[in-house]
Amino acid sequence: MAVVSQFLALLHVRESDVAWRLLRAKHASLVMAVLDAHFTEQDRRIPVPELESMVDADIEELRFKADADFPHSGHGACEQWRRDGYLVRRPLKQQRVETYELSAGALAAIAYAKQLARPRRSATQSRMTLIVDAIESLAIASNPDAEVRRRALLDERARIDSQLEALDAGDYEVISDDSGLEALSEIVSLLSEIPKDFAHVRHDFETINKSLYETIIGYEEGYRDVVENIFAGVDEISQSPSGKSFGGFYALLRDAELIEALQDNVDAIMDTGFADALTPPEKRLFRGMIAALLDQSKEVNDVKTSFAQGLRRFVQSQDYRREQLLKKTIDQALAVAHKLESHPAPYRSVGPELELTSIAIAPLSRWRLYNPRDVFADPLPEMPLHGAKSVSLAELLAQAREVEVDFDELAENVNGLLGNDGVSPSIADVLEAHPATQGIASVIGLLSLAATYGRATDKKQTVRWEAEEGCTRQTTIEGFEFYREIFV
Repeated sequence: MAVVSQFLALLHVRESDVAWRLLRAKHASLVMAVLDAHFTEQDRRIPVPELESMVDADIEELRFKADADFPHSGHGACEQWRRDGYLVRRPLKQQRVETYELSAGALAAIAYAKQLARPRRSATQSRMTLIVDAIESLAIASNPDAEVRRRALLDERARIDSQLEALDAGDYEVISDDSGLEALSEIVSLLSEIPKDFAHVRHDFETINKSLYETIIGYEEGYRDVVENIFAGVDEISQSPSGKSFGGFYALLRDAELIEALQDNVDAIMDTGFADALTPPEKRLFRGMIAALLDQSKEVNDVKTSFAQGLRRFVQSQDYRREQLLKKTIDQALAVAHKLESHPAPYRSVGPELELTSIAIAPLSRWRLYNPRDVFADPLPEMPLHGAKSVSLAELLAQAREVEVDFDELAENVNGLLGNDGVSPSIADVLEAHPATQGIASVIGLLSLAATYGRATDKKQTVRWEAEEGCTRQTTIEGFEFYREIFV
């Protein structure tokens, strides 16, 4: 029974796990070599066009020098790898571009393959010491007996006192280069695993976020508790096991005193002789450890925060009720369709008519030879070409504002008035404080925002704007007021 359950579990992993899929792919060596060459600690996210260009050059070089048989171009390869789950494509809001980054499965597969190509010694003294110390600390921390903890502290104090006496007597020994290099290599090995751990945590947050949406929309068990908790301000993602684990890790990184001491220790170790034996990539990894940890942890925390804020807006805006009704309607339609599908008669008319293609039958005397010239038009006369004049960025922005409503400007105007002593400004108040820079388009844009982020009032409003002719126009609209911050 254990064999069957284990077989089924591994069969499911083989079909669903990205790392396993990459390791058994036909071109696994090429894929991992190309991706590992470009995604480094400094370049964890690469713009889509840039990566496609680099992959295209790599494929050409592999075909020429290594006789690699790979059917895709750079663009096709990146798209295929995205569909296979090796790459994740996400927008980069600061630059308004899309980027690629390695998925958690791809990171795990590449790390495993590199370990096979360059195996590390696992049975080392430093690793055993690390295991023994961790077990001892856990055993003491989990023991409720105060006497056990007292004895452990007394033993630790005696050991420290003994070391201090030996130090005063000048009897101490600096770690040898071999032992120091062994311990430092173990630390670097642990550091190399951290990007993969961050990717797994981010994937866990995405899964939890999706599960919460499905629970709310699908009326699943406990959805009322989830909605009530979100209304009460509870961050469901942070309260999950992955969220709590990452929260403790992130809290340590935000301890300025701890980080400062850690940086001093890193600098001291890099000044030793045995640190010179590290490879250049290992030196960069160890020296840039703190900056990389802070950068990657902040990115994961921002993802967690954005998920929590999106879920809170989804619930507090009552949008979840509309999604619940939509899902309920779809489920009912699918149930009716399934019921009708199970009892169709082969001769039953379904309504639609299909006109079959046909050919007219005529005697040979009516046939005419096909002249291809009849379907070609006369060539167009040559048109004179005029050089295009240069256009500045300001002119392009002005043209864009003529055809699109500047919702970013309107949202900023509304949010600026919301911060004044809790006032709920109306559309007329917004236009009085910030005149309509786009004329009637600004009024229409505010009405559109009010339908989503505002609430209706009984009092009608008179709004004014300046038309293109230079005259002031006004009209009366339904009353709306804004009561919450706008996110566009």
